[in-house]
Amino acid sequence: MKDYLKEIVDLTSDAQINPGWAGHSRNVNTIKSISIHHDASVRPHDYDSIARYRQEANYHTQTLGPGLQYHYKIDNVGQIFKTRPHETWLYVVGSNENTSTIAICLDGYFHPPHNQIPTREQYEALGQLLIKLCEQSPEFSATYPDVRPHRDFSSTACPGDRLAPWVFAIQSKADVLNIPAEAVYDWPEYQPQPAPIIPKPVDAVTSPTYDDLYRVYLNGKQIAAYKNVQGAYTKVYDNPGAIVTFKGQTITVPPKPEPIEEPDIPQPIPSGAPVSSPEPVTDVPAPNPTPTPSEAAGEAAGEGSKEVVRTALIGGVSYLISLGLNYLTGLPENETTVILTLVLKGIDKYIHENPNIKLKGISPL
Repeated sequence: MKDYLKEIVDLTSDAQINPGWAGHSRNVNTIKSISIHHDASVRPHDYDSIARYRQEANYHTQTLGPGLQYHYKIDNVGQIFKTRPHETWLYVVGSNENTSTIAICLDGYFHPPHNQIPTREQYEALGQLLIKLCEQSPEFSATYPDVRPHRDFSSTACPGDRLAPWVFAIQSKADVLNIPAEAVYDWPEYQPQPAPIIPKPVDAVTSPTYDDLYRVYLNGKQIAAYKNVQGAYTKVYDNPGAIVTFKGQTITVPPKPEPIEEPDIPQPIPSGAPVSSPEPVTDVPAPNPTPTPSEAAGEAAGEGSKEVVRTALIGGVSYLISLGLNYLTGLPENETTVILTLVLKGIDKYIHENPNIKLKGISPL
């Protein structure tokens, strides 16, 4: 809404509109009411407002008294004119309340036969002027309930059937700002125009930028990021359904590798620990010439007894010799036994490979 109070035109210096009037001075603290009027003259769309007020002043001078008989005039574009000072009382309401009222008149004929409608500019300007008089004029007591149409003071049609109901309803600031829907702007081009809407420039389309991280997502949410792709793979293995992206592209994750079984590595034997005897190795005898039927039968019959004798012989000799070695060398019994066993096995193998030799007159078993 336009601020009409900033553009009030003061015509109190115009001698035709505001001539001196002896005997009509008053103290402003005697003001008790604010009367609203129309000038009952058809309001054109385009006219000279000041010329109109001077003409009305001439008519009032002839019929009522010197000068224009309103303190304020409001034209069709909402221009407010201050025409007489508050200190002058006027012949305005046709009763003994002339001396205690301020008169505001709107241009137009708001009653049959013309039934003009106050413009929206006039309503807005009148509302702002009433707020100023009722709230910002402590020099007199008149306020919103004291705003009355002319017809409320005396028998008259003023301010017309189109304006009087609105004035009767004024009891607060909200009422003076409640403008009837039928009121439209007579000169909308004089109203403040809304600032043009400047469209926001469209941001230039730029290519997305990516870092050098392998990002892991699960159900559309990032759960990890790695500089090394292997770390991203491991995260996926631990979170089935996750995916890996790199610079905006999805990477195929290879299958999880099978675990590698580590071979058992024998632990070194501490120095001085007892050494157990190795299991005896049964050597495969060298092949013999094909035996005759009688030899084969004899060998089959005596093979088991020879093996028992050989085992007993080796065991007994080994024990006796190990005792001697233990005595001569000072080695522990278990170590000498191992050494002797290896020596005897070497001798036994040699005897098997050379069946025709005799060891001190003893044939091989």
